[in-house]
Amino acid sequence: MIADDTISRHEFVPRYYKKRGKEYRHFELNKAGCLKAMPFIGGRKSREGQRRFVDEFLRIEAALERQSKVRASLAYQVARSSGKGSRGIFTDEIKKFVAYAKVQGSSNADRYFPNITNAVQKSILVIEPHVTEVRELLTAIQLAKLSLIELTVAQVLTEGMTTKLPYKEIYQSMKKALDGLLLRKHRF
Repeated sequence: MIADDTISRHEFVPRYYKKRGKEYRHFELNKAGCLKAMPFIGGRKSREGQRRFVDEFLRIEAALERQSKVRASLAYQVARSSGKGSRGIFTDEIKKFVAYAKVQGSSNADRYFPNITNAVQKSILVIEPHVTEVRELLTAIQLAKLSLIELTVAQVLTEGMTTKLPYKEIYQSMKKALDGLLLRKHRF
């Protein structure tokens, strides 16, 4: 099967093992190689060998899948937990910005909270109008990106208020920062 390229060079690794002082050659097959070779295994106990082979293969595959799910779940939990902290910073800065805009005479300052929140969420994904709990739908990687974007926006708002810029200028700076993050996102 190797000689006629039924099993390609990328589907096996030649190895050696010792038994009773003698060295024997064998081949480690990946999943594709195993599945191609399995129907051709012969001998007196071929059915029992194939049954054991398939059962063991499926057992290992299931164990790896469980391990992967545990890792993904832990990554999600960590991202979700750290995201709560960044979300708190983000919302606190928006509230300060709304108050700042009111002091400067904005009659629609209360609109900034939902507008900024929606702009941040739209910068990472397409949001359906009826979706209220966005974070529950995100992967660990998306949650981490969302946290980064929220912290960036919070920093822009803070710096603008600290330097006493007009609220409209701060809002435009925030939009430019989001646009800059979107451009970087699409470069990958």
